[in-house]
Amino acid sequence: AAFGGYSISSVPFFPIIILSDFLCRTLNFDYSVIERLLIFGPLVFFFIFSPWYFAHTLGFGRIAKAAMILVFNLNTIMFMNSTVPLLDLSDAMAPLVFALFIRAIQFPYTKSGLLFGLLLALQMVVEMRGCYIILFFCGLYFLYYIVIDVELRKSLWRISKTLLLSAIVVILLHSYWILPLLFGRVTSSAPLLLPGGYRIAGALHSLSYMTLLHSLGLSHPFWGRLDILNQVNPHFLVLPLIAFSVLLFGKQKRLIIFFAISALIFAFLVKGSKPPFGAINIWAFLHVPGFFMFRAPGKWYMPLIISYGVLVGCLVEQLITREFVNNIFIRLNKRFSLRPFFIKTMVILCMVAVIFIVFPVQPISTLRYSSIFEPQRVPAESSRLENFLES
Repeated sequence: AAFGGYSISSVPFFPIIILSDFLCRTLNFDYSVIERLLIFGPLVFFFIFSPWYFAHTLGFGRIAKAAMILVFNLNTIMFMNSTVPLLDLSDAMAPLVFALFIRAIQFPYTKSGLLFGLLLALQMVVEMRGCYIILFFCGLYFLYYIVIDVELRKSLWRISKTLLLSAIVVILLHSYWILPLLFGRVTSSAPLLLPGGYRIAGALHSLSYMTLLHSLGLSHPFWGRLDILNQVNPHFLVLPLIAFSVLLFGKQKRLIIFFAISALIFAFLVKGSKPPFGAINIWAFLHVPGFFMFRAPGKWYMPLIISYGVLVGCLVEQLITREFVNNIFIRLNKRFSLRPFFIKTMVILCMVAVIFIVFPVQPISTLRYSSIFEPQRVPAESSRLENFLES
């Protein structure tokens, strides 16, 4: 259709549409089955596997991996943004894409380049903006380590070839819309990726509903009451205090400093045009390539959540290896004859309790997306229209 000059809207999403249509027509699947198969099943998988693999790539232990998963999933922004399944799927894939990028840099071989390119292409199919955000995050990581790591600079040529291979894979898999775009086969009236009005600064002003404290605390402004913008409850600020306290320790300084800086950068982007220095966000929205896609600046939250997950994971990793913690384990074992496995299990349960204190989970019935958990009745008018169109 694209080569025929038709208008194209949301073209990267075409493979999912085509696959859904194939399953519906050929296998006679109900759309609810297709949605579970293509969206909700992978969504649940990636929400667990993606942060786990990211923590594994950084060399975290089991307890630190569990902390990463909890921080990634149990926060109000992830809860409140769970209204668009494809956007959720893109967010769930983000840590895995970032982890494969890190591996492509650490081990610049053909296999790592292909894996990164394939998953990046899949994320681009699901949600273009989520792909842009994670690429921006990867770019910051690459620039940071190029500056501070001499060994990485020595491998720059091999890394460049690996990343070029990844780019070729993405371009080839998305050639179904890139080639028509390059050869002018997309009509001028086609909203290729975004509708009109995205480049207007007023749109950024109207949708900048998070303050800097909201973004730093991962506190969604509609958490509590959906009809008003709620002030930040002080207990949400416990999270950044816990996360940034890892700077007091001496291990993994390079990694910690990068994710601490990135947490501040993306907290600043999430707040949009709100003070302080809202003019910088407006300038970036109008002049930095690709930033005009984010007239709702709250979509920048994913790298912030990943950064907090890494900082908390590093904190847990360093605490559980300190001598005084080991001494506590030894004393508990002598006094109560407790096995190390049981003690670690209790530590994990305490961590879960802390997470639920930091992120009090609101009753699901009060959330705006609660209706997705309830059976829905199709209106009679819709059924009559369907019968009319079928006839």
